Amino acid sequence: MRAGDLAGLTESPREGIDRPLAAALAVRGRWWRGRLRLTLEVHGACVGERSRGLELSLRTRGEDTTTTVDLGRPRSLDQPAGRPAVSVFRVDVPGSALAARGRTFFDLSVHVAGDGGTERVRVAAPLQSVLPEPRRGARVYSTVHGNLSVQVVGR
Repeated sequence: MRAGDLAGLTESPREGIDRPLAAALAVRGRWWRGRLRLTLEVHGACVGERSRGLELSLRTRGEDTTTTVDLGRPRSLDQPAGRPAVSVFRVDVPGSALAARGRTFFDLSVHVAGDGGTERVRVAAPLQSVLPEPRRGARVYSTVHGNLSVQVVGR
């Protein structure tokens, strides 16, 4: 068991309540009008606050470049007692954000800019069945660690 996994198991749900972002999960993905449309479930204290802008980051693996897409307003919000808030967002990643030359990998995460820095969590994708089929040189997949990534084979 990895150290990070053990820490997650020992943290009580109450401790995660005040974290700006506790988790992000891909619950659906599909190709729509040349875009990658993702439905994301985001858990954390900040997801219900309008003052904090949540963004989806596409970090180019092996490089220092990142493209961001605003998540906008949540489609739904649930604030269970004693647990982090849960919001569902639908975000369209433009095809231009996935344009690449050669073979490129993008790692997806959700982040929020806070007063003391930036809180960032990788988007989990434990179920390959919720992800779209490969299309036009792009493959959306779950990494060996269960995180969401996109592989693009450019021209």
